[in-house]
Amino acid sequence: MAVLRAFEACMIRKAPPLDAPSLDLGCGDGRFLRHLFGRCTVGLDLIEKEARRARRSGTYRIVVRGDAHSLPFPSESFSSVISNCVVEHIPDADRLVAEVSRILRPGGNFTFTTWTPGFSAHLVSRRPGYVRRKNRILNHHSLIPADDWSALLRRHGMELAGRRNYLEPGTLRRLDRYENISLLGAWKLRLIHLYMLAAPRLPAKIIRAMRDYLDRRFSAGLDCERGVAVLYHARRISPAAADSDRRDLS
Repeated sequence: MAVLRAFEACMIRKAPPLDAPSLDLGCGDGRFLRHLFGRCTVGLDLIEKEARRARRSGTYRIVVRGDAHSLPFPSESFSSVISNCVVEHIPDADRLVAEVSRILRPGGNFTFTTWTPGFSAHLVSRRPGYVRRKNRILNHHSLIPADDWSALLRRHGMELAGRRNYLEPGTLRRLDRYENISLLGAWKLRLIHLYMLAAPRLPAKIIRAMRDYLDRRFSAGLDCERGVAVLYHARRISPAAADSDRRDLS
């Protein structure tokens, strides 16, 4: 998991700035976003335990426990929404996108990472039972192709402004294998966690050594067209433009 967070961090750094007021949708304990951006206006998580940890992190001005299917905010509350490795866990992607569109201001950004359907095709085993079990354990509900995400966003008044695939299939298989047979020893996990969470406080020489190790071991999967994970950047368009798009689609 820590290795995957490192990939996501590298990709999200290439996304548009997190303009305030901002929402971290599915914020978890808040440490990931703090590592990337320092602060965010609001964090939201469905799990109360995670919301409590996020409050203690100091990342957010406000932390709210809430459901992405019915976001507890007025319309046009935010200039940006970010959601890392969350949308695939939400059962109704249509309601999620409708709610994000509602709370975004015109011109606001929605940045999110998620898996493609290729996730299921590139695990260690392609046996249906193994794939179903893995997706059930990971609570995957919505593994949606890029064209379907684009259509879903347009239906709710947003346009897909950009996407970048990452994590090539071979890297996913290696990560899956590491998870299954514990080849990634505890010392390596500690190294990766140290890099991700304590990097700002470590000497530059140590940071360079840790980054070099991670690059050598896993960089083949970063930012590649065949990647099975995607960084999406969507933009909320004006109500008039959204009405025109809906007429064109009807």
